[in-house]
Amino acid sequence: MYGTFFNGTEGFKEAAEKFQQESGISPSMELDSLDDRIRIRDAIQSGHIQEATALVNQLHPELLDNDRYLYFHLQVMHLTHIKPYCSHVAINYF
Repeated sequence: MYGTFFNGTEGFKEAAEKFQQESGISPSMELDSLDDRIRIRDAIQSGHIQEATALVNQLHPELLDNDRYLYFHLQVMHLTHIKPYCSHVAINYF
């Protein structure tokens, strides 16, 4: 169970599937949902916060409404990501 939990939540889908096959233990989550979780994580790590937010809203529409703390942090990440660009545009404008 530890291996499935660790591999699944960290996004190592292939390892989780292999562990499940070899151990015969059922995962605590659907492994197919990992693809979506990995896409969201990759978007966040790449700085595509609006894309990640849209994916979250598409897949789990109630999540950001119910977890305002998560929504706040996504917004902070988005603002800190676009700030250097906005500063560059403002500097070039003047």
